[in-house]
Amino acid sequence: MLRKLLEPHIWARIWRERAGEPILYNLASIGVAAFGSITRKIDYDLVPRQPYAFGLQQAFAFAAKERERLGIKRLVFIEFGVASGAGLMNLCRVGAALGRHHDMPFRCIGFDAGSGMPAPVDYRDHPEKYLDGDFEPHDQAALDRALPSNASVLYGPITERLSDLRDILEPGDFIGFVSIDVDYWSSTTDALRLFDADDFPFLPRLPVYLDDVNNIDHHQFAGELLAVDEFNRDRLHRKVVKMNGLRNWRLFKNALWLDQMYWMLDLQHPYFTRDYHAHRPRVRLGNPYLGMPLEEAA
Repeated sequence: MLRKLLEPHIWARIWRERAGEPILYNLASIGVAAFGSITRKIDYDLVPRQPYAFGLQQAFAFAAKERERLGIKRLVFIEFGVASGAGLMNLCRVGAALGRHHDMPFRCIGFDAGSGMPAPVDYRDHPEKYLDGDFEPHDQAALDRALPSNASVLYGPITERLSDLRDILEPGDFIGFVSIDVDYWSSTTDALRLFDADDFPFLPRLPVYLDDVNNIDHHQFAGELLAVDEFNRDRLHRKVVKMNGLRNWRLFKNALWLDQMYWMLDLQHPYFTRDYHAHRPRVRLGNPYLGMPLEEAA
């Protein structure tokens, strides 16, 4: 991690994202970094790979609230596009901290071709940006040895390995976060087929991170954005949608990753029905103007 902080592009990104933020928040970050809880550090974007940390935070918070009603015993986090494995190991590290905080076990599963990227299909795979052989893993055996016992990588074509999840998932498991970092339209289309499986247990509203949507030359006619558009066009009840207004709810609003966070919504799930929520207390609004003379109110 210290070696990573020495890389010039990391400091350039920190400067770009933080320099224009309120100095009060930047100063407060020092104290949060030293003494804050894991959730507070995530709020201040102090946990490496902030979108992973935020996505896991959302998954754990939802699962902790709904674990009894939905029967959640363990969360499962999935990364499509493992490459060197840094992202998957980050998922394990952040998941361990949040798992202790919420008293919730988890498991991480990666999918990777194991041989770098295949040849692009056509313009939809952004061949001007990505090519076959990119991101070839350096040492799969070393990564497998370094992963904790609750993490593993399924190597091979995504469409062939998705069914292997059925042998991994246990009763009470719920898929709670998905990262899609496969660059191509064709590979993203394959990854999104995960959400077509009716026998896979998903949180009804789970965070999805799309890695390759934030460059100025990404567009809706190729790559991950095209795959998401086609997924939503062809599915009636499951949708992948951008998180609405996320920037407004974050302390640091210049972070690049804010435009890469999505939800997968299972709109047929009982969570999205009136009956599921009928037991909660009803909202009552007050009116501070009642009892106040009109001229005073004006």
